[in-house]
Amino acid sequence: MHRNYRIIYRNLPALFIVFLVLPWLNMRLHLIKDESTENRTMAEKPVLDLTFAENFPHEYDEYWDDNFGFRNNYVLVNSYVNYKFFGRSVVPEKVHVGKGGWLYPVQDESLPVYRGKNQYPAEKLASFYDEIKKRRDYLNEKGIAYYVFLVPTKASVYPEYVGSKYQAFDLPDSVLARTEQLMNFLKTTDVADNIFYMKDTLMPLKEKHQLYYKNDHHWNSVGAMYAAGFIIEKLQKKYPQLQNFTEAEDYDLQMLRKNYGDLTAMLGIRSIVKDDFPELIPLDSANLYSKGEKKDYKVPEKFPYPWDYYHYYKTDKHNAPRALIIRDSFTNHLIPFLSRSFKESVYIWDGWKYRLNQPILNNENPDVLIEIIIENNADLLLKYPFRLKKK
Repeated sequence: MHRNYRIIYRNLPALFIVFLVLPWLNMRLHLIKDESTENRTMAEKPVLDLTFAENFPHEYDEYWDDNFGFRNNYVLVNSYVNYKFFGRSVVPEKVHVGKGGWLYPVQDESLPVYRGKNQYPAEKLASFYDEIKKRRDYLNEKGIAYYVFLVPTKASVYPEYVGSKYQAFDLPDSVLARTEQLMNFLKTTDVADNIFYMKDTLMPLKEKHQLYYKNDHHWNSVGAMYAAGFIIEKLQKKYPQLQNFTEAEDYDLQMLRKNYGDLTAMLGIRSIVKDDFPELIPLDSANLYSKGEKKDYKVPEKFPYPWDYYHYYKTDKHNAPRALIIRDSFTNHLIPFLSRSFKESVYIWDGWKYRLNQPILNNENPDVLIEIIIENNADLLLKYPFRLKKK
């Protein structure tokens, strides 16, 4: 036993040197794959320019910090160990690790508001009413129906996994979440039939199905199917000819396991952490939709997903209404369900401004305009208010 210890002690200096040299060798020879798993662009090696030489040391430090040998493997292991064994996030300003490994976004303010913080003052509630009424009246004058659907955040539907850090124990139970406060105010007004909150529809269904991903802040295809059903049901009051293709028995549910999730991507561990990924395959191929001819609408500057700015689908349901849908990323999973119901459906992701997009509106001339908004973005209706554009 003592002899083995002596061998180890004797070789420790050599092992230490190998430990120091191997990262440098890997940077030069790329012996072991060491790709970044972080959700950002890594610093590139700077070129020395004697005209701006004072910037070079700082730029090279950034490059070295991002690219030293085995760095990405170290980052991956550190993030995974913290997540898996300690329930901690290495980027707590971006991602919160809740109970059972459930992940929640922090930057979008959904955690502070789901339990009743950041309540709306009375004048802001009145501003919401004015804005929605103004949009509705303008569209109604053009013969276009108007609806707003607020999507509940993951924390609103699954508060039980958030954990104590973001629970507002200092607030009485009588204090409502901000969206519920808004809806209680608006239901007493004449826009009550124009704006809807989908939380109450989803809450009972989570006992049967997981409706949101654990590793992503969006709902999955099952949650989206039920949400689409809610949207169609509300529209059927005005358009009874609309068909609803959101019955679970109309689909073959296939449960996959995938390395999927924007939140695990932020933690840098998406490549090694899997999530349940339900896929719903329509059983009736006779009621599908197809892509329509794409139009040359200008993508907003700096919009990060230009390929997702505009989508157009059509069906053979000639008596169904034509819809213009202003949306965000939560509509991605709604598209396969909603598009089956309308004669034509145009989807515009306008960079989280949720405007009426009048040039597109005038060109498309839909029967109905639908805005689908994640609840913590509802304020953007006021940040980008409707103003009639002069011709």
